[in-house]
Amino acid sequence: MRRLLTITSNRCTCRWAACCWRNGTASERQREFDIVRHLNFASTRITDPIERLALAQLNLIAGQRAKSATAYETALVYFKTGIDLLTDAP
Repeated sequence: MRRLLTITSNRCTCRWAACCWRNGTASERQREFDIVRHLNFASTRITDPIERLALAQLNLIAGQRAKSATAYETALVYFKTGIDLLTDAP
């Protein structure tokens, strides 16, 4: 897992995370929250608009899943982060 987070291409990491999220087990999907959170910490270093869009999409998925689990405050954080990725240019 840590090795995957050190991949220099954020696009590859985002695609891997999205693929696992759609096809993974419940425990793998829980790890996806951790991955999205870590990618969010590094979001200021992501300058490619396509990569920022991919991370915004992952935040949307994370927010929807958190909301469906009645974790409303957490969902709001993911939704706001996704919006910021779409509106703020680094």
